[in-house]
Amino acid sequence: MSVPVGPAGIIGVKRIISRGMMAGVASGFGIAVADMLFATLAVAGISSVSEFLTRHAWSIQLIGAVVIIAVGVHGLRKGPARSNDKRKNLSLAAVKDFTSMLAITLANPQTVIGFSTSFAATVAFYRVETNEQIIALVVGVFVGSLGMWVFLSWFVSRCRGAMEEAIISKLHHYASLFVIFIGLFLLVSALLLGEGLKLG
Repeated sequence: MSVPVGPAGIIGVKRIISRGMMAGVASGFGIAVADMLFATLAVAGISSVSEFLTRHAWSIQLIGAVVIIAVGVHGLRKGPARSNDKRKNLSLAAVKDFTSMLAITLANPQTVIGFSTSFAATVAFYRVETNEQIIALVVGVFVGSLGMWVFLSWFVSRCRGAMEEAIISKLHHYASLFVIFIGLFLLVSALLLGEGLKLG
């Protein structure tokens, strides 16, 4: 569920390429927290949340699309961080990376629907019944998601270290354009479907 194929994943990878491992870990931590929240809602069977997301799918996707476009445009204008950049506020940057990625992931209502579907099958198959089993499953989602992002951040940052600045700039540029494209696609689909946008 946490493989970086959606907008949040692309933005996370772009941040690793642009600013290194810590930016990727902070972003991945935000995604992992969002995944854990979705898993908790799915395992707990809180149908009211899914109903709320379904009713407000259009508004949520519209807001999410605008945020994604803004992130892509900001990255395109700012460009990648250089190796000699002085980042005096690393903790502040990490908090921004975490909160922005948490918000972007939570703004995708399709994710909670996907979690609801997959977890319903998982809970039934493995007969998850006790509180201990539920906690273990939810914690497993968080640890698995965060672990994947830590490894991905380490791997991409190692590759980044062997790249020339020109290549990093191009990758950052193309990734920003791709993020903008995803945001525009979500925005146009929401506008074309209007209030009739459905999930699932």
